[in-house]
Amino acid sequence: MRPTAQITISAVIATLLGSQAVAQTRLSQDPANADPYALEESSMVAPALGLQLLLPKDAMVTSDQRPGMLSYLISDGVGEKPTWSMRIQPLNSRLQFPSAAGLIEQYLRAVADAKILINEPVNYANRNGHQLFVERPATTDRSATVQGWVILPTSPSTFIVFTVVTKPDRFSLLQGQLKASFSTIVLLDNDQKNAQRMAKLARGRAIINTFTPSKLKTLIGRESCYRIYTPSQTGKRLDDQEIGYMTIQCNQGMRGQLNPNKNTRKFTQMESEQGLMVTVKIRILGEKPNRYLDIQSYYWLAWDRSSESWSTLTTQRHGKKVLNSSSETGVRQLGRLTVITSDKSSKTREPKEWSLPDAAYLSQPEVFLLGALLPRDKPLTQGMSFYSYDAQKKSMPLRTNTWEPTNDGSGNWVLTTSPAKELTSVRQIIDPKGNLIRRISDSGIFFESIDQTELRKLWHSKGLSS
Repeated sequence: MRPTAQITISAVIATLLGSQAVAQTRLSQDPANADPYALEESSMVAPALGLQLLLPKDAMVTSDQRPGMLSYLISDGVGEKPTWSMRIQPLNSRLQFPSAAGLIEQYLRAVADAKILINEPVNYANRNGHQLFVERPATTDRSATVQGWVILPTSPSTFIVFTVVTKPDRFSLLQGQLKASFSTIVLLDNDQKNAQRMAKLARGRAIINTFTPSKLKTLIGRESCYRIYTPSQTGKRLDDQEIGYMTIQCNQGMRGQLNPNKNTRKFTQMESEQGLMVTVKIRILGEKPNRYLDIQSYYWLAWDRSSESWSTLTTQRHGKKVLNSSSETGVRQLGRLTVITSDKSSKTREPKEWSLPDAAYLSQPEVFLLGALLPRDKPLTQGMSFYSYDAQKKSMPLRTNTWEPTNDGSGNWVLTTSPAKELTSVRQIIDPKGNLIRRISDSGIFFESIDQTELRKLWHSKGLSS
């Protein structure tokens, strides 16, 4: 599968926050020797639907989440223009006696002008479903198309619908590809999905219980710098497109130092409490010359993990001139998280509050440094789930992680993180000491460890200000 790519400021920020997917690339095939019914080597997994299957080779996948509706769009990734597309989405039937065949009857009435190509029962994943494919004639507004629906039940009144669109001259080949793909479908019922979810949360809680004060204190003194860029086709650094950079520093600090301008002698007892202080600084280049987006964040976590606070300032600059700024503060205390976002130009102040879902909660410092806290004595391939605050979406999503060593003898480990309701996953390479080496987003953005002096020299050679 090859996720689609589009580079935007929001895509960069989402990459930094770990909510974007890894770009999956494949070697080009010789079309003459390619199997027309070949499938991907790894399954597409849609946890929210309880669905997994192998897609046709080189298919492109995106998720589409709207209020009350989650769907997945699959399309032909071969060539410049896709020759087919397929949307996968759940459906709650309002029929008095719900069935896949009854739903197909509804579709038939909606395409009365179409020529029926296939209208028959199907059985995939031991579910008795139904499929309909019709050819719709060309009109002044559209060319001739083939549309299809494959419907499988997931409960007495709920279904998964695969909606397919292609061209008439492509249908015969696509029919064989989809039959091969659908034969690999695995569907989980609600009880199975809930059991898996609870097992992953239990593993997440067990891992978090190992984050003792002594383990958190091993993070003190860590410093990292990351270059953010898109690689050039030449493979030369000078030809790469620089996007930005990020630095991370870990120290022991007092809660009150979230405000670096406040005199420490005036701290209250609460402000004087010691804990882990993580400082994150990000600079993103703007689309116009001499434009920057600067993000400076301070994250504080109590050594016993009972509370946390953070402060983030985002500033848009034109040279040294400030164009706009916004801020975010977060406080977790006594099982509640309160986040306040304010914007200077719009003069808005938006508070949000959450009761933390359960003990499988990752603080903001732990999200950045999870690879340094996980055990090295055994892989965790069955998955462990955590809740954590997502600053980009202002939400508290559940994410599933796997943790396993690479097989190249380097001693490196791979941390793969997948949001519960999305297909995307972030694959991070962690060195034996727990340092992040590389992360690649689905928007084609590389996120790579680099020495700060080397970064400054590189940026200086390109006329950029760090």
